[in-house]
Amino acid sequence: MAVTKREILFVDTETYSNKAFFGGRTESGKEFRYWVRYAGENQGEIKDLIDSKGYIFVTFNGIYFDLPIIAAMYAGKDPEYIKRVANLIIEGDVKPWVAAKPFELAYKKVQTVQHIDLIRVVTAPAVNLKMYGARMAAPSIMENPFHHEAFIKDEDEPLVEKYCVEGDLDLTERLFKDLIKPIELRVQMSREYNVDMRCKTDAQMAETIFVKTLGYTKNRATKVPDYITYTPPPYLKLKTPEIQGLLDALARYKFPMNPDTGHVILPSSMALGPEYIDLGIKTKTATYKVGIGGLHSTHDKKVCHMATREWIIEDIDATSYYPSIMLLGNLVPKNLGAQFLEEYRIIYNRRLEAKKIKDQSTMDVLRIALNGTFGKTADMFSPIYSPDLMLYIVLTGQFTLLQVIELLEEVDATVLSANTDGLMIRYHVSRKEDVRRVLDEYTKNVGYVFESTMYRCVAMKDVNNYFAVKMDRTLKTKGLYAKQDLRKNPSGMISSIAVGEWLAKGTPVEETIRKGKMKDFIFARNVNKKGGGMYGDQFIGRVARWYKSTNPTPLNFTYRLGGAKIARTDNSTGLQVFDPAASLPDDLDIEAYTKEAIRIIQDVGAAKYLTPEEALLLPQPKRRKKKANGTDP
Repeated sequence: MAVTKREILFVDTETYSNKAFFGGRTESGKEFRYWVRYAGENQGEIKDLIDSKGYIFVTFNGIYFDLPIIAAMYAGKDPEYIKRVANLIIEGDVKPWVAAKPFELAYKKVQTVQHIDLIRVVTAPAVNLKMYGARMAAPSIMENPFHHEAFIKDEDEPLVEKYCVEGDLDLTERLFKDLIKPIELRVQMSREYNVDMRCKTDAQMAETIFVKTLGYTKNRATKVPDYITYTPPPYLKLKTPEIQGLLDALARYKFPMNPDTGHVILPSSMALGPEYIDLGIKTKTATYKVGIGGLHSTHDKKVCHMATREWIIEDIDATSYYPSIMLLGNLVPKNLGAQFLEEYRIIYNRRLEAKKIKDQSTMDVLRIALNGTFGKTADMFSPIYSPDLMLYIVLTGQFTLLQVIELLEEVDATVLSANTDGLMIRYHVSRKEDVRRVLDEYTKNVGYVFESTMYRCVAMKDVNNYFAVKMDRTLKTKGLYAKQDLRKNPSGMISSIAVGEWLAKGTPVEETIRKGKMKDFIFARNVNKKGGGMYGDQFIGRVARWYKSTNPTPLNFTYRLGGAKIARTDNSTGLQVFDPAASLPDDLDIEAYTKEAIRIIQDVGAAKYLTPEEALLLPQPKRRKKKANGTDP
């Protein structure tokens, strides 16, 4: 599906003490380079570009920065004035519409342009564009060669243009292509609901859908209550006395609210009674911790489990868990009324139908509408705000999962891991029908639907970080070991990739590492807080990128302010620019990455499966320092 019939124009602006620059480039390669050296320079060209409405602007953080800067250019302001606007927004933390008040008409005009702000589309926590470039393994993440307060000479202009048009716009285009599926999804939702959602987050889209379908035109002011309470659903009757005791205590408790954020404050264990240490609980085969973030098992650290002909490892997930809790509990946000639940149920059923016919596009649209709603129940500025509803969902979700665990343990299943909406169990093959019966009866009696996946092997650092090998030898990875994407900084992923291949197929880790691609050897770190980073005497800006090297005299990575060494950069070579098609560098430290893979194998409890040669690379225990008198501490 095409994003639009109009041509995409990637846009970025630069502001300095004496000049401002507008850079644009279309997907076909047409470029727009407009300098503002004095009031009104290139004003006509910029106005024509805006007024023609022939393009869809694609920016990174354009709503909060580039659009008001372009509006000032549209209004014919001089570069010194434009710089003051930029400083108000960046350094003064002034909202863009406030900073644009003196040229409000131009600002409103610029806002009519079709626009996609990529920072709103990325589901990960926002970072700067250079770090997204590092996460995408972009060939260049070079920083602006001039400080934003610099005086730009005429001879400096080509370098500014190169940085903006060939640097930042290249990263913007790469990010756009990486996000094409969620962008297309937003276009589809915009058409379906007749509201422009291209610059909305997932939660904002969910909110918009219900505000639109239920007829609200603006957010309703919501007073944060002094406290909220939790009433468990009738089916929640736990057999373990300690767990039922905790549930009863939570049902009696008045949860205080933070009036500034609108968020619920979780009780300390002493508020409920000294027997609830850190709200930790135990079933027959496992230990857990409950909280606002969901249920988390705590016993599953540094352990590897292997399935056999006699023992089955099964992963069980509750389908559309939070939406199901909302519907089964007839939960309605206090500002929206019963019609909300009717609309929510329609969307839920539509998604089930789309899933039956494998209509992935419709499934994705409706998934956002369903799941994004939950996030807005904790947003005090949203009409969906309902902290009591949010609390009901998270607590009911955890105790429901604990009830399922109790029933499975009664048929001799052992809980290997549990987290938020699913659990992993091991049981004897003779108990397979009993496990199926427990899940089927729970679905029939309570209403939740479960999906299962069988594993050959599970190797866990903890509940949030693990490798799981499916029966067809494909991998599921989580946390530290998940595939590189826009949500995580590069951290030498080749070592994790090698461990996955070793677990799934028995491939020696060094063999995988030697065949790796350069992008998987990269590390990157944000160094913005201390004035940026240095590599030797070269300023590298807000993001440091490197690989492990055998170079006997490597340059140092340091913070520009203070000169402290940047963490994890020992024995490394800088890689702000690289050629993805080039061969691996001669100084790449294969042994360092191999040792890291062996360390990961130890962390996930699988060291006993190493060959004697591989075991020699295991990290040695740190020797305890002796006291001055020669005795151990």
